[in-house]
Amino acid sequence: MSLLFCDACRAENERIEAAAVAELAEVRHGAQRRAMKKAANIPPKFQAVKLAGYEVRGNEDLEKARSTVEAIARGFPEKLPTGVIMTGPVGVGKTHLGVVLINAAIYNQMPACYTRASDLIREIKSYWRKDRISDPLEPWLGFDVLFIDEVETGVESQKESLLLDQLIDARWAAGLCCILATNLGLDELVGLIGAPSFDRLCETGYIIQWSDDCPSYRTGQKWSEHE
Repeated sequence: MSLLFCDACRAENERIEAAAVAELAEVRHGAQRRAMKKAANIPPKFQAVKLAGYEVRGNEDLEKARSTVEAIARGFPEKLPTGVIMTGPVGVGKTHLGVVLINAAIYNQMPACYTRASDLIREIKSYWRKDRISDPLEPWLGFDVLFIDEVETGVESQKESLLLDQLIDARWAAGLCCILATNLGLDELVGLIGAPSFDRLCETGYIIQWSDDCPSYRTGQKWSEHE
């Protein structure tokens, strides 16, 4: 015996079915995001950071940095910049904002990873010593967004500078995004990573700068208890 449904019943059944499919997809995406978050290597201190937690307190540099990161994050996944360069003194929130971009990428189903430059260089060298793979850069090409923090502490020789240049070039050629954070000024950074790498990062990328007198969150110079 065939069952006949009125148009209203059929529409309701289709709505329920579509809702069930959407709920299942959200569960699946949630599991994928959790797995990507676990693989992102975000330091425990920054696991829960959000853009809303980046306080600006009327400081022009901090406000501009936050609004720029917000604009970049809103562009994911369609608009993936070639690079994001963050330069400024210690304690202004460069790592915080870089992790915000990692989280935004992961939310949009884009693999992302955090690493300090010193750890990155050490890992690449270890691949060479152990001859684990033919291309030591290959593991770092599996992320749509790679955040390299504390660049100035990891690149201490011409050979290490060349390694970073090769990685930036390979990621640029693959259409992937590199985020660099450093306490160096722009001229010093160009001297460290080379003009070609800097140019590639800037092709469709962003430069976020904090002035040298921008106060540190950590030392409490920005908000004193005696204000």
